[in-house]
Amino acid sequence: MAAKGQQKNKEKKDGSSLLSNVSLPAKTDTEMAVLGAMLHRPELLDELMGIVDERAFFSQAHQHIWKALLELKKQGKVIDLVMLNEQVTKLGVSEVCGGAMYLTKMMDSVASPSHALEWAKELRVYSQRRTLIQAGAAMMDQAADLGTDPRTVALDGQNVIQHVLDEHSDGQSCRPEDFVNEWVDRLESLQTQGGPLIKTQYRELNNILAGLFPKEQTVLAGRPSTGKTALGINIIEHAITKGIGCGIFSLEMDKFALMDRFASSNKISQPGAEVEAMRFRDGKFTDGDWQRVYAFAENIRHAPVRMWDRPSLTPTDFYVQCRLWKREIGMQLVILDYLQLMEPDHRGSSREREISEMSRSINCAIKELDLHILLLCQLNRESEKSKKPMLSHLRESGSLEQDADNVLFIVPWKAEEGQTMVPVELDVAKGRKNKVGSVPLHYRSEYLQFVSPALPEGEMEPWDAKLEG
Repeated sequence: MAAKGQQKNKEKKDGSSLLSNVSLPAKTDTEMAVLGAMLHRPELLDELMGIVDERAFFSQAHQHIWKALLELKKQGKVIDLVMLNEQVTKLGVSEVCGGAMYLTKMMDSVASPSHALEWAKELRVYSQRRTLIQAGAAMMDQAADLGTDPRTVALDGQNVIQHVLDEHSDGQSCRPEDFVNEWVDRLESLQTQGGPLIKTQYRELNNILAGLFPKEQTVLAGRPSTGKTALGINIIEHAITKGIGCGIFSLEMDKFALMDRFASSNKISQPGAEVEAMRFRDGKFTDGDWQRVYAFAENIRHAPVRMWDRPSLTPTDFYVQCRLWKREIGMQLVILDYLQLMEPDHRGSSREREISEMSRSINCAIKELDLHILLLCQLNRESEKSKKPMLSHLRESGSLEQDADNVLFIVPWKAEEGQTMVPVELDVAKGRKNKVGSVPLHYRSEYLQFVSPALPEGEMEPWDAKLEG
């Protein structure tokens, strides 16, 4: 009887007996959506390979389809519905995969391919849960086998757990020896060439911030109609003239309104080629205006800038689009106008919590993609009661003030009737690695343009100014 019992225990070592009554967690509809998204946007495969592998797919058919997609990529072939159908047929798994009809259904099931990365992360979690359940069942069976060394059981379990932990960390740890030479090169480049920082056209702002550094977040906040968008676009416009790749996420204005603003301040074609902003509303362009508009159109046509003007944007959309723009134009600077209009990937218990999660997601994206983001935000009504805005005045602030490397406030101002050059104060209220202070600017309302006050004779141009102190 003992021998028979031992034999029974040995047959149960893989945990199959315990799993027979357990339903392993899986989301086959999400698996289908991830695979279908790649037929819409094949470039997603590179990013998805860093998140999931064959084990992420519970369905055997989906595992075969995933392997077929990888094979197409390996062979350098086009990834589309026709080529995928040919590949699964060549691998002899067409029938298992449901044939061309299922592949078509898989492609049609995807409403928004931009969510594929988020779906893939969800599949990875499900895969990890299945791994742990299977490992736990196997450990129970092995532990019940009196002929098995408990230390072997513990070691097997430890290896599975460590694998899940390592997979979750994505291998992002690093040793100083791996990057210290690159760090020194970066400092040498900073001294001799200005390094990767982006100078603005505002001398006093450069003196305080030194410039806009990669992997950092600058919050630019103000009350409505104080010029947040205008200032952000002015900074982007200056960067474009220096050949710096830029991206604009506008949740308030469409692409034509953005072009109106660019053309009005018009620093892209040539200095002094501005067009009054009102002309883009009443259409009363002069011949000179049209010459400036045509010159601007020709220069902006191939400029290193990309725009998103859809009213809906989630952190996943932001990440996917930034990766694409990084590949296309080597984007270094991105502006989001504005954060409080963004939508979360998942609804939270409060809007403040959602804003916090979105801010953290954005921070992760810019660090991974080596970008600087100018994050436009609203100030709450309390800011109107004080002489200067405070960090606590950030509307639905959550962790904004913690996540931001720099916080800039446009101090509330009001133009007098007929006044076209208005003194404005830009307050640098927070600097994680730099000073704080006040930056005097002038707002040219005719051209939606912020400019520095006239420089004293002999003073340096903005991009030549060095960090003071």
